[in-house]
Amino acid sequence: MLDFKPVPFRLPVTPPRVLRQAPRPSPQLSQRFEQVLGWNNATGDALRFLFHGTTAALGYHVWITDKGFWKYFGLFLGIGQTVGAICDAISLGKRIAGTHPPEN
Repeated sequence: MLDFKPVPFRLPVTPPRVLRQAPRPSPQLSQRFEQVLGWNNATGDALRFLFHGTTAALGYHVWITDKGFWKYFGLFLGIGQTVGAICDAISLGKRIAGTHPPEN
């Protein structure tokens, strides 16, 4: 019969030296998504403007086409998102003009 002798496991190659990196700061509750992702603040304003404008258009479309509860819900959604889109447009305008207050 064959004799079985287990061979201790060895890695075929020595592992590379792991370089320690500075830990990334964890996202805080008050950070916006563009700060967490490391994007420019104007990019976040532009994406918010796009989102608010699209949902406002959807709300007005529902207000015009539906009946009952959904008609008034669409009006509420359209007005609320229009306010957000106006605020985003003002913020983008200030960033373009260079008068936006500095971010912390």
